[in-house]
Amino acid sequence: MRLLISASLLAFTFAAAEAQQPPAEAFARLPAINMPTLSPDGSRIAYIANDGDASALYVLNIDSGERAGVGASAIRPIDILWAGNERVMMIASETQRFTVAARRNPIDVSAAFSVEADNPSNVVQLLADERLIHPYETGRGNIVGVDHDAGNVYIPAIEAPRQSGVSSSRASDAQQDPRYSLFRVSADGGSVFRAVQGLPDQQSWYIDPDGTPLLREYFDDERDEYRVDAYRGNSWVAIYEANDPTFRSVVAGVTAEDEAALASYRNGYLGLRTYDLATGNETPNAIALDNQDLSHVIEDPYSGRLIGVTYPDGNMQTRWLDDEMQGLQDALVGALGDPSATITSWSRDRTRFIVRTNGADSVPTYYVYDDTARSLSILASEYPELESVTLGTRQEFEFTARDGATISGFITLPPGGGTNLPAIVFPHGGPESFDVGGFDWRAHFFASRGYAVIQPNFRGSDGFGQAFRDAGRGQWGTGVMQHDVTDSLAHAVAQGWVDGDRVCIYGGSYGGYAALAGGAFTPDLYQCVAAYAPVTDIGLFIGEIGVNRGAGNWIVDAWTEILGGSMTAEDRQRLDNISPIHNTRSYRAPVLLMHGREDSVVPIAQSRRFEGEMESARQPVEYVEMRDADHWLTSQATRLEILTRLEAFFAEHIGD
Repeated sequence: MRLLISASLLAFTFAAAEAQQPPAEAFARLPAINMPTLSPDGSRIAYIANDGDASALYVLNIDSGERAGVGASAIRPIDILWAGNERVMMIASETQRFTVAARRNPIDVSAAFSVEADNPSNVVQLLADERLIHPYETGRGNIVGVDHDAGNVYIPAIEAPRQSGVSSSRASDAQQDPRYSLFRVSADGGSVFRAVQGLPDQQSWYIDPDGTPLLREYFDDERDEYRVDAYRGNSWVAIYEANDPTFRSVVAGVTAEDEAALASYRNGYLGLRTYDLATGNETPNAIALDNQDLSHVIEDPYSGRLIGVTYPDGNMQTRWLDDEMQGLQDALVGALGDPSATITSWSRDRTRFIVRTNGADSVPTYYVYDDTARSLSILASEYPELESVTLGTRQEFEFTARDGATISGFITLPPGGGTNLPAIVFPHGGPESFDVGGFDWRAHFFASRGYAVIQPNFRGSDGFGQAFRDAGRGQWGTGVMQHDVTDSLAHAVAQGWVDGDRVCIYGGSYGGYAALAGGAFTPDLYQCVAAYAPVTDIGLFIGEIGVNRGAGNWIVDAWTEILGGSMTAEDRQRLDNISPIHNTRSYRAPVLLMHGREDSVVPIAQSRRFEGEMESARQPVEYVEMRDADHWLTSQATRLEILTRLEAFFAEHIGD
């Protein structure tokens, strides 16, 4: 197969990797190529290239190999889409502290940048005029529709107070209840026009490519009233209503059959219920799998309609709702001999496609398939320094928990396998998330250092049905969520994979909480404990959300539901009992604690206060505060520092 992007084209220099222990930089790097996206005519690919913490948007001509780019290091690219064949929309985010509340805990803010494909140095930020847009609008990068023919994009945003149609005497009211309206923006940034005025409590917009409204979601936080409206003619008609304080049903998109698809649990598993836009009646065309949760939806970039869904089944799998796409993907899986192969982008006429593979013991790689020429070419891999390295294999396993429940997870063994190995227990964040197969930069790094890495999908995880998820409600710390983590280790020891006397536990976010809970409530199991951005004081965490968003906000309700309480005095005491910060005297293993100052999810005070309590209890703790690090580990410098510190920490306590 022909290589479309060589190492020189990516503008990187790669150090030779050692056969068994490649450098930490090879794993910590941001993907060398990210989000490659075909232009509508299929002639060019826009993608993000990363070299250290230097990022750039490039536009590559597939046939000539010519490319041009513009630096993107000052922002955090999160998505790419085209608006016609001449403009690339780069969606980016950053953390900011522009409000009083955000001075303590930063806020994620997104923006859309229009890049001229022929001259990428010509960049314009869209929807930047604060005469139209509320100065505190944080989602200016939320492009919900693209008109490729007219060269327009559609972005919903909160209007500036003066745009809400109120008198100057009522301007303060408008600022308190701003409207969430739909704006039509020229792809070159030349004009902005309010296409449709929205409601103060509106949550979303769903539209046709030409900007014609299809659906909107409305939520009254004070009354917990959720409603889905369909646009008919020049008026809105409710087609779904519920008293729903935590968004149990949400619109996932609009199908090709003009149906609203609502994500909700039915028969115990997460699927899509469909409602006819014209009549409002529920239809029999539900999109669901037997005994399997759906995870994400895929929209066609040209019609804006749902075209596929993804779901976890070992690796992340795609089911296309379009028979042509499903048939092509099945053929590509056969051609590549890799069941992980997934179509990620396609031209408007479906003659060219980008395909990504993500195997259990290989790095993710992109290919370009040309259906006219029947040719398949390698585009580039995400981790080029590791292409020739033998990696450990991540394999799925099942075990029986202490109460008889069947739990799954993944174990990554060092290259060549092994028995009676030192181990890292690595619970995922969320907690309502899940681990899937394929390449994992942290798990494969630890395995390259000789450790077995255990990643259980404990109860409370998404992806395995409503009963499995709900079994984790109220079960943090000393309940089944933590028991499943403990039992996964016991299974690994029983299988002979792991030496039970050489085990550490590490996680980030909720996984960081679970790691600290493991050190506090099962102290005999671990020789060391490490956490990044953990929740350490659950009651304080919920309280801060209430202060920042309002005590009755749906996010507070959702967290209260996850924690299984009503926040009574008894519940507060229960939360204290399972908070690591109130159990520091229980630790027997040293703790490595890390947190980024730009964390917009878990306040950094959670780690600072925990360090103080550990020191007061005279417990060994090392606290590392990272100046520019966010919650999502979007910086190579952050990722490298974490891996380097963890490597030394684990080697000291359980290394050979």
